[in-house]
Amino acid sequence: MTEIDLGDFRWYVVAQVEEEELSRPIADFRTALLIAVAIFVIGITFGTVSWARAVFSPIRAISERLRRAQNEEPPGDVDTMDRAPTDFVELSHNIDEMLAALESRQADLEAASRERIDTLRRLVPPAIAERIESGDRDVIDSIPQAGIVVAVFEGLGDLVNERDTAAAQDLLDRLIQEVDDAAVHHGLERAKLVGDAYYAGCGLSQPYLDHVPRSVAFALDVRHIIDELESAEGRPLRVAIGIHSGPVTIGLTGSQRLVYDLWGEAVHVAHFLARRALPGEILVSSEVRRLLPPDVAVIERTETEGTMFEVGGQIGEAVRE
Repeated sequence: MTEIDLGDFRWYVVAQVEEEELSRPIADFRTALLIAVAIFVIGITFGTVSWARAVFSPIRAISERLRRAQNEEPPGDVDTMDRAPTDFVELSHNIDEMLAALESRQADLEAASRERIDTLRRLVPPAIAERIESGDRDVIDSIPQAGIVVAVFEGLGDLVNERDTAAAQDLLDRLIQEVDDAAVHHGLERAKLVGDAYYAGCGLSQPYLDHVPRSVAFALDVRHIIDELESAEGRPLRVAIGIHSGPVTIGLTGSQRLVYDLWGEAVHVAHFLARRALPGEILVSSEVRRLLPPDVAVIERTETEGTMFEVGGQIGEAVRE
């Protein structure tokens, strides 16, 4: 109701409005407010999610890089983080550099390991090398019966001294390689090189019933190799060889610096025969003579140290193979 004053008269204006009409604006305002709040909440939520994705995306990318590196997988298509914060980009680059350095060091270690294995296989028989590679450092074996060959190269030192270092190394490498090949051909293994003496054994890693004929066949091939080298070089070069058969012990000795060696009476006797042999001779013990086939010509030689036999003829092809 509204009052209007007109001098002597007072007018009253009375209006009637329904309650629904009055409450509708309030309801509309409340609805609009709720919609605005909902839109605001949704906007905040999406903004927060987008912000979280922007923050954690670099972390996920770094985590993916580390996972691939741990599983030795290729880097693949990993997020470059162009839109990432500067700190995360720098962190990612540092991790990439660290992984690259680790990969380079791993490659260097693998190359050094391969070189060590190759060197090891050149120094010791393959069967022993495999045992060492598998972590077995207690490699000591007792062989009940083996053929031991000791070859002493005479005149090789003078021939080497006349050459420069590279030429001398090449000559020695070729000679030892040829002798090693002959040893492998007859089933022998080079055990060690000591000065001018070459030690080889038949039956060290794999037993052979015919280890004595194989040892003599190898000795004949070594003498032939030295004769050819002497003819090619035109200088006096001879080899004296001793062969014995018996039990030996073979394996690694030492704790800090491992040395592959073989020892026993058979080794001593073979070395003694090699030192007693004249240049070009192959001396064998009585045990070896007893186990040789009849087609091997030998000459008995009796000295104050005992009876020994010189191999005087060529050995049969059956034994050579």
